[in-house]
Amino acid sequence: MTLPAIGSSPLARQSGGRALLYASRTNRAPAAKAPSSESSKESVRQLSAGEIAGLIAAVAFVLLVGFLAIPLVKLGRTLDETSRLVRGVADGTTPLLGEVTTTVTSANAQLARVDSITAGAQQVTTNVAALSGIFAATLGGPLVRVAAFSYGVRKALTARRKGDVTKRVRTEMKRSKRGGVA
Repeated sequence: MTLPAIGSSPLARQSGGRALLYASRTNRAPAAKAPSSESSKESVRQLSAGEIAGLIAAVAFVLLVGFLAIPLVKLGRTLDETSRLVRGVADGTTPLLGEVTTTVTSANAQLARVDSITAGAQQVTTNVAALSGIFAATLGGPLVRVAAFSYGVRKALTARRKGDVTKRVRTEMKRSKRGGVA
């Protein structure tokens, strides 16, 4: 048994497809109604359940694409802003790198000067140490002898003066004892 096309019968158009649904469940053809003058002019097709589900899925997909398009547009703007920022940083760092190169070159020149000064100071230190050794070897022995001799002379003169003073004090004491007793 062949079923008529969806929406082709006037009853299907009038009942909104309920007759077709009933007919498909019972394996019978829907009851036919006499064609009217209006129904022959326009042919309206009823959608099946699968077509409705497909239409709903398509609408849902369009809504999903619409919802996903908003973050993607925002992401695109963010990436544009980021690329502008990176371009600005690159434009700003190029002169800085040139200045850093100049500064490092200048610092290297100053370090070379400091190295030569340090080498000169080291040579002066070595010469002073050698001169000090020569002075100690040449003048150290005789100078120590002169210092020792002068110390001995000073000590002897101090002892002699002390002896003279002691002698004088003793003499005075003896006189005072004699003079007071006599």
